[in-house]
Amino acid sequence: HYLTNAMTATRYVGGQVFNRDRRGDLGGRQPFELVPLEKQREAVDVLQKYVFASNAFELSPQLIRQLAPSRWWHWGSFPVVARLDYPVYDTVSFLQTIVLSDLLSGDRLVRLRDAAFSHPSESVMSLSELFRSVESGIWSELEPDGGTDNVEIASLRRSLQRQYINVMTSIMGVNGDVFSDPSASFADIIVAFRTAGAPDDAKILARHQLNELDEQIQRFLRAHSSELDITTKAHLEDALGRIANALAAV
Repeated sequence: HYLTNAMTATRYVGGQVFNRDRRGDLGGRQPFELVPLEKQREAVDVLQKYVFASNAFELSPQLIRQLAPSRWWHWGSFPVVARLDYPVYDTVSFLQTIVLSDLLSGDRLVRLRDAAFSHPSESVMSLSELFRSVESGIWSELEPDGGTDNVEIASLRRSLQRQYINVMTSIMGVNGDVFSDPSASFADIIVAFRTAGAPDDAKILARHQLNELDEQIQRFLRAHSSELDITTKAHLEDALGRIANALAAV
């Protein structure tokens, strides 16, 4: 249910309403009408708050401990033969990856680019606005007022930030052929599939965002290196390596 509602929100971004009014209908509307810019921005804010934010999945530890499978084996019910504890980390991380890759999908980016041509008299969301909004939300810890007292990036945020770099790299078209890579995960394949066909403007912006992110991470490390826990520091160093490899491959 959570994923279904999140995916519904993504449809507002770059969204269009398709009207099937016939010629001559009283009060007939244009076949395509853009979702108002305010609604598109509201949808991005909703996704930032409920999917990408660091506190979006603050689940009760007691609840997680109670997510036990049934051990009955009868018609229509089979016992779990893998790990018995619920894989909450993998589930949330996969959900975030699905939503992020859909929000920045090739089809959506093409529609945003084309909206300026099909609706020149209307306010439209630009590709640059979407890219900036997504990055600022997912990498908010790097901001001067990022809101973290101990300068630590939480586990789920690290996973989401790695996927962000993966999505940007995929938009640029330098991820290689993940469909034939035996080490590629299911999430990697989904990212590659969803971001395929991104327009050139999006590829240029993805490279620009990674350049800016590289500078942000380096500034952050210089300012907080002595305060960082080892895992956060290693994560940021790994992010710099991933970005460098992506930029070098262009």
